[in-house]
Amino acid sequence: MQYRDRLLVRVFLLVPAQAHLAVFPGTGKELPLWQKAASFHLDQPWGLVIRSDRIAKQTGARPGSRLFISERRTGASKIRRSGTVSTRKQIRVIGVLLFGICSHLVQADELAKTSQNPIGNVISLPAEAWHYRGMPGGTEASLFFLKPVYPLTMGNLNIINRLIVPYINLDGPDKGVDMGGIEIQPNKGSRNGLGNLQYQAFFTPAKPGKVIMGLGPVLEFPTHSNGLGSDKWSAGLGAVALTMPGNWVVGALLQNVWSYAGPSSASGVNKMTFQYFINYNFDKGWYLTSTPIITANWEAGSDNRWTVPFGGGFGRLVTFGKQPVDFKVQAFRNVENTKFGPDWSAMFAVKFLFPK
Repeated sequence: MQYRDRLLVRVFLLVPAQAHLAVFPGTGKELPLWQKAASFHLDQPWGLVIRSDRIAKQTGARPGSRLFISERRTGASKIRRSGTVSTRKQIRVIGVLLFGICSHLVQADELAKTSQNPIGNVISLPAEAWHYRGMPGGTEASLFFLKPVYPLTMGNLNIINRLIVPYINLDGPDKGVDMGGIEIQPNKGSRNGLGNLQYQAFFTPAKPGKVIMGLGPVLEFPTHSNGLGSDKWSAGLGAVALTMPGNWVVGALLQNVWSYAGPSSASGVNKMTFQYFINYNFDKGWYLTSTPIITANWEAGSDNRWTVPFGGGFGRLVTFGKQPVDFKVQAFRNVENTKFGPDWSAMFAVKFLFPK
């Protein structure tokens, strides 16, 4: 039988074949996937877009979302649901975020230690508020300090420049007041005003070792008003030594100034200031601190010379946006006191840091 004859004899089969083939296009509605071109990137497995409601129900995905074939087990493809980013990319992003958070915490802890270093190489603007009670005659006193710090680098040396600007407020009659080495002229009653400015400059190594040391001049100027300080011009020398092992910042500052000019009627100045500082740092910028200021007036008698406070407090360095700020609170009891000194004092400090 010729091929043409065979075709004619079996032409009747076209009718049932049409009915059978008509079913096939309908299966296009259930064909589950439109597949993208194959990718050979490890972090971009085969991406498949869901086009079938039935497949969406089976896989738990929603129509139009993307599935990725992640691995094959026992010859069958295991399909997992994903967003527009693969698991490896997600892990990568999470890792970067965790690294950034950890780095930020480490930097905050290191910056807190730098803030506790009085000769740290960082620009800062500290402000302190002190309150004194227990002075003769019921006088109370408050001191406000601005202590801007601006370091400079010259070769192998850092020069830490600090200006101390005091503002003093006295409440009540006084027979004389001595607040941490700041002597107030007596018999003036309640008053307030500027105290004597003091300038400090410490020369420190640009690359210090385990023990950080600084040495430099101290100048004091009679800028006071309303008798809130000495009328003498004074100068002297200051020294700092500290170490920062582990979580600790431990050291001391010592300075002494002598008067060299001013009215002959004014009392001479020869006073020492000694401040030890002990800080222990915890996580997230928290720390314990003790920074009492011990003073000795060498012009006074031996029974009216020393002010020795004892106490401490706590603090924390936090960041507002990109601005680090150090907060600190302390309280002290004078275990040794001058005739006009307070029994106790409390302070609150805030320091704005501007790291380079």
